[in-house]
Amino acid sequence: MKGMQTTSNVGRKFNEDGSVRFFPGNTIISKVLEDNEIYSVIAGISKEFQAADQGRSYQFLPLASLHMTIIQGVCHEDRKKQLWSRYLPLDLELEKVDEFFEEKFKEVKSLPETRMIYDYIDMSNKNILVRFVPENQQAAENLKKYRDDVSDKLGVRFPDHDSYGFHISVAYQLWEMTEAEKEKMQKACERISRSLEKNRPSFSLRQPEMTYFYNMYTFYSYRIPREE
Repeated sequence: MKGMQTTSNVGRKFNEDGSVRFFPGNTIISKVLEDNEIYSVIAGISKEFQAADQGRSYQFLPLASLHMTIIQGVCHEDRKKQLWSRYLPLDLELEKVDEFFEEKFKEVKSLPETRMIYDYIDMSNKNILVRFVPENQQAAENLKKYRDDVSDKLGVRFPDHDSYGFHISVAYQLWEMTEAEKEKMQKACERISRSLEKNRPSFSLRQPEMTYFYNMYTFYSYRIPREE
């Protein structure tokens, strides 16, 4: 809604008109494809929230981009010591970072079969996130060991490494809401949450991949040309 007060998501991952912004980087994700049992659940959640929002405040992500971040990589715009590989200089071209990460990621051991289970819907930080937790202690240990291995190989360890909250992103809030709009979205969240809390859907993670992106709409499983 051009002309309305925007949120902090505008100017970073999105433009004021709602279009996706050039925001290149790389990340390790588990893709959520149509053959995954959680895909239809997330698609349904997105559809219900879209009906409540009616294009007023949120930009919803395409279903083709659904994924769960397992451990973050780096973004071209976030060249800070705590958000970068300790093995690489902060001013290294992203193409060279991609090349280094691609080779080092080959040394990472595969993630054993790991299931996640629904926790709650989080709308607290100008996003709509469906949060999940490891289904049991073994799943939690699998993920910790895997993330620590990737962290060691790539040299990335974000400040929230040990407290990272797993989630699937559904939408980014781009424009501030009126009180009436907030109430409508909150009621939708409560309705959706009641159903999810009753069933607590779970799913198996697809083997994580090193992926590369220009923006939040497409995550490539192979290195892509960089335009810096």
